[in-house]
Amino acid sequence: MTRFFGFLLIPFALLPMALSGQVFQDKSAVLQKQIRETKGNLVLPAGEYHLSRTLDFDLSKLAASSIRCEGAVTLVMHGAGPAIRMTGTHEGTAGPDTFKPETWKERMPLIDGLEIVGAHPEADGIELIKTMQATITRVAVRKARHGIRLYERNRNVVIANCHLYENSGVGLYLDRVNLHQINVTGSHISYNRQGGVVLRDCVVRNLQITGCDIEGNMPGDATPTRAANVWIDLSAQEEGTSVAEVSITGCTLQHSANQGRRAVLAPGGANIRIVGRPEYPVDTVTIGNNVLSDTSLSVDIDYAKDVVLTGNNFFTSMPQDLVVHRSERVLVNGNSFNPRQDWSVGGIVFRDSKSCLFSNNTVHGFRDPVAAILFERCINSRISNCILTDIDHGIVMRDCQDCSVDNTHVDPPNQGGEKIDISAASPPKPLFRDPNYHGSCDPEIVWNAHEQEWWIFYTARRATRETATYVGTPIGVVSSKDLANWRFLGYVSFDGMEGKPDMPVTFWAPGIINEGDYYHMFVTYKDSAEPPWGGKGVIRHYRAPAKDLLKGWTLVDVPSFTQPDPIDATLIKIGDQYRVYYRVAEGGGIHWATTRDLSTWQNQGRCPGDINLAPDKGGFAYQEAPFVFHWRDKYWLLTDPHEGLAVYESSDGVTWKLQGQILLEPGNGPQDNTRARHPSVAVMGDRAFIFYHVEPNRPYPTPPAEQRTPHEKISFLQMAEFTVEDGKLSCDRDAVIQLPAL
Repeated sequence: MTRFFGFLLIPFALLPMALSGQVFQDKSAVLQKQIRETKGNLVLPAGEYHLSRTLDFDLSKLAASSIRCEGAVTLVMHGAGPAIRMTGTHEGTAGPDTFKPETWKERMPLIDGLEIVGAHPEADGIELIKTMQATITRVAVRKARHGIRLYERNRNVVIANCHLYENSGVGLYLDRVNLHQINVTGSHISYNRQGGVVLRDCVVRNLQITGCDIEGNMPGDATPTRAANVWIDLSAQEEGTSVAEVSITGCTLQHSANQGRRAVLAPGGANIRIVGRPEYPVDTVTIGNNVLSDTSLSVDIDYAKDVVLTGNNFFTSMPQDLVVHRSERVLVNGNSFNPRQDWSVGGIVFRDSKSCLFSNNTVHGFRDPVAAILFERCINSRISNCILTDIDHGIVMRDCQDCSVDNTHVDPPNQGGEKIDISAASPPKPLFRDPNYHGSCDPEIVWNAHEQEWWIFYTARRATRETATYVGTPIGVVSSKDLANWRFLGYVSFDGMEGKPDMPVTFWAPGIINEGDYYHMFVTYKDSAEPPWGGKGVIRHYRAPAKDLLKGWTLVDVPSFTQPDPIDATLIKIGDQYRVYYRVAEGGGIHWATTRDLSTWQNQGRCPGDINLAPDKGGFAYQEAPFVFHWRDKYWLLTDPHEGLAVYESSDGVTWKLQGQILLEPGNGPQDNTRARHPSVAVMGDRAFIFYHVEPNRPYPTPPAEQRTPHEKISFLQMAEFTVEDGKLSCDRDAVIQLPAL
C-alpha cells in the first residue's frame, strides 16, 4: 500500500466487488500475476474466484499454457468479455510445413476441470484466437453470453466432456474463424438461446460433433427464430467464407417446439440448419445415427452439396422433418421418420434441387396437408425402396424433370388423393396452414411490387388452444412468386410491436391497397385478448413502405367509419377516388365510404342495391367479409353470409345486384370439404383466382366459439379459379388449376 498526499492508495486487486448485496474480492489482477509468474501454468485450488477482467494468456510470451484445478473451481465473470482468453500466433494451416518454431512453443494450451458463471450480460466463457491444438475438457459455462468462442484463426481444437448450459448467446461459437480440424465430443450443449454449435461466416474444414446431447438452443418462448441446435450460417454473403467436411454423428438433438400439445416455443427453430450461398454451398456433410426431435423443422438444408443423412431417427416435428432447398446430391438413406405424437405433423420437402436420392426410409404417420414427401422443381432425383404408412397424403412431384418413384409402398392416403402424384405446376390443396396454431383465416392477397411476389396476409387464429382462439391473434404472411409454391414469412409488426403467435391485442382481417411507394392496411383492431371476441373494435389505418411489408407498418389514424364495431375492410380505387366497404355490427350490414387521400373519409351509409336486403326480400340475415374487385368490365363484390359466398355485380361500384351463391357445397380436395369463408381475389389479366379459408372439421349448426374443440377450429387457406358463364361468376373448387408462367 502507498500513501500519497494523505490518501491511502489500495491496489485494485484488493478492492471488494458487490453482487446482489454480497461483497467479493476481485481476483483478476492476482490471477493475471500468477499467469505471468508461472509462464502460463495456472493452478487453482478449490474455491470461487470473482473476476472483473479477462484472464489473458498471451501464448507468444508464455509459451505452452494450461489451467489446472485442484478440486471444484468456479470463476464468476463480472465484466464484459471472456473470463479466459488464449491468444497465439499461428498463421499457417494444419500442415507441418506451415509451422514456425515458435508455434510449437505455444502448442496444446489446456483448460481443464472448472466452471465459469456469467455475472454480466456481455460476459463470455472462453475465447481462443490463433491457437494450435487448444484442448478444453471438463469445463462448464453457464449464465454467460457465449460459452466458448473461436475467433480469427485456430487449428486442431479439441472440446470434450464439457457442459455449455443456459447462456444467452451461443454455446460453442465459431465466429468468423478460419479453422481446420475441430473435434467436439461427449458434451452437453443446451439452452443457449442463440444456438448450440454455431458456425457463422467462417472458413471451416473437418468439424466432428460426436456423442453429444444438444438441445433447446433457441428461445424458450414463442419468439420466432432461425436458431438451431447445430447451425451453419454463411448467409451474410461475406467473401471467401465456406464450410466443408462436417460430420454430426451419434448425438441427440431436440427441443424446443412441441413439449405439449398446445405449447408454441421457438417457432422456426431447427435441430440442424445448414445455410450456404450459391457460389459456396456447404459441402461434404454427414449426418448419421442421431436422434432428432421436437423442433419446428428438424433438418433444414439450403445451398449445400454432397450431404448424407443416414441411420437417423426423426420424431415429433412440427411441421416438417426435412427440407432440402437449392442443393445438389443430397442422399437420405436408411432413416426412420415417425412423428410419434398424434398431434405432430411431419413432412419432407425437396425443392429446386438436383441429383438427390431418398431411399430405404420408413415414413409413418405424416399429417402434412400437402404431401408426405414433396418434390418441387427438382431435376434428376429419385424416391426408391421406401415404405409410407398411415399418412394423410402421398408422394407429390411437381414441375420436376427426370425424377421418379420406384419400388416404394404407399398406404392409401387417409385424406384421399393419389398415392403418387406426378404433375405440372398447380397450387397445393390446401394452399397453406399456419405453422403454429394452425388457424389460417381471412386471406388478403396483394402483389408486392418490391419483391415481385404475391403476398397473402391472413388472420392467424390460435385454433389449437382450448380458449382465446379468436383473440390475441397476429397477422401472418406467406409469399409466392408463382402462386404454386408458398413460403411462410412470419407475422406482421405494427409500430414496432413484434408479431408473434400470441399477441396482447387482437388483429383481424386486413384490407390492403397500394398507393405509390407505400401500401396502406385497414385492419380490424381490438385493444384486448379477452375471450371470446375481445370486445368492441375499430378499423385502424396503417402504412408501410413497399420495401418492408412485414415489419414496417406504422399507425396513420383510426378512420371515423360507421359504428358500432366495424370490421373486415376491403378497398378499391375507381378513378381518383378510393372506396372502402366494411361490415357494421348489430344489424348494420355492409357500409361504404369514399376518399381521395385515404385519410379524410366520407361515410356513404349502407351499400345501395341488393347487398343489405332482408331475408324476406331475398337477402341474407347476416353477412361479413366483403371483398371488392374489377374483372372483365364489371365490379364484383363477394361477402360471407356463412352459407358459401354471396356474389354481387355492379357497373359503377355503387349499386349492387345479387347474382347468387358459390362455394357452399363441399369440395373433394384435401381439407376443402366444407363451405368457403372470407374471400380475397387476385386478378391476372383475363384470369382471376379466389382465395378463401375453410374450417373442415367445424360442425353446422355451429356451437358457441368457446365450446368448439381445437380439432373443430383448425382452418386452412384454399385457392380456386373463377370463370364467367353467361355473365355469371362461377367457381369449380375441384378443378385443377394450370398456373401461368410467372
